[in-house]
Amino acid sequence: MKNESKVLLETEFEDSLKEGSFNVKIIKHDTNIVLGECVEVKIEHDTDPELSLNETYQPGKFPEEFYRDLVFRGWSFVLEELSEKL
Repeated sequence: MKNESKVLLETEFEDSLKEGSFNVKIIKHDTNIVLGECVEVKIEHDTDPELSLNETYQPGKFPEEFYRDLVFRGWSFVLEELSEKL
């Protein structure tokens, strides 16, 4: 089985406190040996590892569940930045 995936978004932006930046990569996997069919979201903060997110979402529930997770974490700034780009 071959892994088939497509990068939906790859971006970097400064955090709201101007203390570092977020690196974001969102990948849609059509076939993946480990993950199956899903949307994988990786958000990493370059100076604070606690401000990271690595989640997978079912394609039919993305981006709604992803946006809900950002709100739950209190990441409204990140939500604002990404909802404009998705």
